[in-house]
Amino acid sequence: MTPPARARILIVDDDPDVREVIELTLAGQGYEVTSVGGGQAALAQLAHEAFGLIVCDLGMPTVDGVALYEALQGRPAPHPAVLFLSGFHDDARYEAFLQETGAPRLVKPFDVTVLRATVRGLLGRACELVVAYRAGWGHWGSGERGASSFAIRNVTLAGLFAWPVADGPDA
Repeated sequence: MTPPARARILIVDDDPDVREVIELTLAGQGYEVTSVGGGQAALAQLAHEAFGLIVCDLGMPTVDGVALYEALQGRPAPHPAVLFLSGFHDDARYEAFLQETGAPRLVKPFDVTVLRATVRGLLGRACELVVAYRAGWGHWGSGERGASSFAIRNVTLAGLFAWPVADGPDA
């Protein structure tokens, strides 16, 4: 399934050159893209705008990717999907965080073809879950229609493309 071309994506990176490459790449694919220079600016943006996906650098000053992710988890659902970028190949803190959350990551420097495919896949999976919910298949994990299907319904109504990470058909 092809995700809607106008899915909203927030890019968070303290490197303006990286932000520009990602923004041009994803906008060129038809996505609606907003970019900010750090985690604090991302939190401010998220306070008044909804996004289906956040492409976020892990290592940033002040509010890094881990702190941003933790702040998002503390907010009411639905939460956007998060794709992390990392230039750190051996930072134990970030490796532990990625292992614990199962969050996807691209290592810098990355190929823009891989970026496009990863974003398409993340948004496509979310769209598949929305379609599954609409078809009546919305009882992941609990064995009955419940919190997961409600979360997907809220996501659909909000126009976002997010899903419960550890509660889907591939979990």
